Amino acid sequence: MPVIVKAGLPEMDDCKILTRFKVFIVDQGVAATLEHVFRDRKGNPVDLSEWFGAGVSQSASTSDTPAGTLKLRVKEWLGTGGGACNPIWTSYGEAWDASAGVVRAELPEKAVERAGIYELNWAVIDENGKLVQVDRGIMSVDKSLFATDLHIVQKGEGPPTIQEIRMRLMDSSKSENTLLDDVEFKDEQILQAILEPVRLWNETPPPIRTFTTSNFPFRGAWMTGVMAQLHFTMAAHYRRNVLRTANGGGADKDKEREYMAEGQRLWGEYQAWLLNKKVSLNLRGFMGTNPSQYSSVNGW
Repeated sequence: MPVIVKAGLPEMDDCKILTRFKVFIVDQGVAATLEHVFRDRKGNPVDLSEWFGAGVSQSASTSDTPAGTLKLRVKEWLGTGGGACNPIWTSYGEAWDASAGVVRAELPEKAVERAGIYELNWAVIDENGKLVQVDRGIMSVDKSLFATDLHIVQKGEGPPTIQEIRMRLMDSSKSENTLLDDVEFKDEQILQAILEPVRLWNETPPPIRTFTTSNFPFRGAWMTGVMAQLHFTMAAHYRRNVLRTANGGGADKDKEREYMAEGQRLWGEYQAWLLNKKVSLNLRGFMGTNPSQYSSVNGW
């Protein structure tokens, strides 16, 4: 039986949020089958029966002859350029419940070889080869010791996992948040926060080296940057949702200042580290020797 991975539906105050990124979490080395629901911009499932028939089948084939093709493309989120340094993997999938917008596709083995954060694009192509539906998602390939290439495992590259970040924030379970009775940070927010410290490194001069989420090596500083971004996210939430009473009091969401202050402290710490690290690497690039034609093994 294939490993089926479905995207969860995030909730806020016990209400499902259908318009956020669909998040898939797979383990490094596991070429899982992703089950995805096509949704429109309002979060409603998209009926795909026009291209795949209306039947529901356990063999991923429909009662009618499908007139469409399903494709899944996967790319490391921050990768740039072409060729082997920034591959785009494509796999073909099938409708599982076309009328409800449910499709499945198996991940290519190479797409789960390296831990990282990946962009997903699902597409429906009609019988004439015309693109008729596109939907997006985000995937975390979590580090494991079971990559096919053990050299990749030995290098220890890849982002901190959602579990690691939650443990640092004491946000692993609702039992750790007695006032909220829920986890505070959602998976898609954590994955977005993982991207930003690497993006800042790449965009800050001098351009010493460009990294992706699969090979950024500075894990301690990375974690600090991730936590900063998550605090900024929640500061924005509390700023927009606080309800002040007539006597000047505030509700339980009056927490913007605390979250913003902690976010700024952590982000300032990350930015200071980044600048110092880039200066250090830049200076190291200018250091070395320029031997003379008159020099010898004994030196001059």
